[in-house]
Amino acid sequence: FTADWQYWVREDGSIEYISEECERISGYPRQDLLSGKVRLRDYVHPDDYPAMRAHYKDAISGLERHNIEFRIRRKDGGIRWGSLSFVPVRDEAGRPFGFRGSIRDITDRKEAAESVRRERNLLDKVVSSIGAGLAILDRSYRIVWYNSVHEYYFGPLNGNRGKHCHDIFEKS
Repeated sequence: FTADWQYWVREDGSIEYISEECERISGYPRQDLLSGKVRLRDYVHPDDYPAMRAHYKDAISGLERHNIEFRIRRKDGGIRWGSLSFVPVRDEAGRPFGFRGSIRDITDRKEAAESVRRERNLLDKVVSSIGAGLAILDRSYRIVWYNSVHEYYFGPLNGNRGKHCHDIFEKS
């Protein structure tokens, strides 16, 4: 058993096999995808569709491709996030004749990451509203984080993260 949406597609785009998990993730009946009644354009978010098509075309032509994350437009109108991975399937002569793929539902992970991002932004706004610079240092006095007040004086955090605080703060 796997919680991923598994599928096999022929080179012409027709679906050879699709697991029952497609219905849980997309809301579309498995048979509608197998028959071609529901196509890629129907369940991939319109903003993600061009990248998804390019990803498939590159893979079919033999280019190595890594996972791609995309939004799944469910039959009921809801949105889920998927992580797609697949491998080309070749015949004995090495010619591609389709691919096997898997879509993992990563909605919970994406929502958790977005929640952490919002909380960090809120924390930075609250800390920066004090009007004083605040920095977090590790035990070796290296910069881990600082707020936007320090960023105004010392530059972007990414350029100073990991540097010794004395090298940054005392030179200014």
